[in-house]
Amino acid sequence: MTKLQTEIIEYARTWLGTPYRDNQASLGMGVDCVQFARVTCEHVGIPQVVYENYYSTPIRDELLRI
Repeated sequence: MTKLQTEIIEYARTWLGTPYRDNQASLGMGVDCVQFARVTCEHVGIPQVVYENYYSTPIRDELLRI
């Protein structure tokens, strides 16, 4: 496992127990899947482009390289 993969997993574990809340990204309070992916990528330094209508796409397929 790479250092980046380990960092992603360790960060993701800090969110365990956080309930689902639409369009939220507050650790322990609420998060949805897109916001979770966004804050996780931001935490590990994967650049993102946020489009209208709530879509979020990593730049240059960065997630595919992990």
